[in-house]
Amino acid sequence: MTRDAWTCRECGRVCDGPKEAQADHVTPISQGGERYDVQNGQCLCIACHARKTLRERGYRGRVGSVGEPAI
Repeated sequence: MTRDAWTCRECGRVCDGPKEAQADHVTPISQGGERYDVQNGQCLCIACHARKTLRERGYRGRVGSVGEPAI
């Protein structure tokens, strides 16, 4: 999080601490990503992290913003 200056690597939003940002594994551990490798980590805002997680789980519909219904 510090390395990325609390800035979402997906959308560029500068987050104001852990209530707005989450640590994410670039390559999920379930797909062979290293849990503790800093190079496999990135800062994502909560909305971008949620969308990325849905994509990784195979969601095929449109993923809306937080508070916006997905179609």
